Amino acid sequence: MRLLALLALVALPDTNGFLSGSADKTIKRWTDAETLKNSKTPEPAQTLLGHGDTVRGLAVAPGAGFLSASHDCTARLWTRDGETAAIFAGHAALVYSVAFVAAGEGIVVTGSEDNTCRLWNPADGSCVQTLAHPGCVWAVAAFRAPEFVAAGGASAAAEGAIASDIVTCCADGVALAQLIDAAYPDARVPLYRLDFATRHEHDRARNLEVVRATLDRLDLDVPLD
Repeated sequence: MRLLALLALVALPDTNGFLSGSADKTIKRWTDAETLKNSKTPEPAQTLLGHGDTVRGLAVAPGAGFLSASHDCTARLWTRDGETAAIFAGHAALVYSVAFVAAGEGIVVTGSEDNTCRLWNPADGSCVQTLAHPGCVWAVAAFRAPEFVAAGGASAAAEGAIASDIVTCCADGVALAQLIDAAYPDARVPLYRLDFATRHEHDRARNLEVVRATLDRLDLDVPLD
């Protein structure tokens, strides 16, 4: 049997197991590391079929299940039991990365070789926004930012809403952060874009200030010089 490359892994915090995505077009569910270590011939607990090409990215979707991104130009939402709950189709090229945003009822974010990041409704698989980039979007990520004070001075945290940052990593050497705030009527519209890096030296000071502010907000001590 010819073994194909593994390109994605994600831990499943509610089970202590993990998922793997492969060039063989499958997703495999594995039990916890201790069980695998004690097995002479480890076998996956489940093999999930559905994608038509390499599974390139995986992510947990809290409260819903998990997500996958594929070279078949789609992403999928799967239930905890491994059933397809939604298919996100619309990208014109390979989908490299996927993430789940905890804003409102949830948003799925994908990054693709078609130079776009797309935001999707997990309930019906529809695309709610396309964010153009100057190059391939290699990776996307999301993290909660409830302390952010939104435009106009209204604190999302104070109103009991959830705000989340989307961060995209592009082939042009620039990372972009954008906020989605459930306190606003259209929670799927980014409220800001921040350049984390640039090829233009005259912007270096401004971008370093942005990076420092973000690191301070996340309470991270990372040297920048």
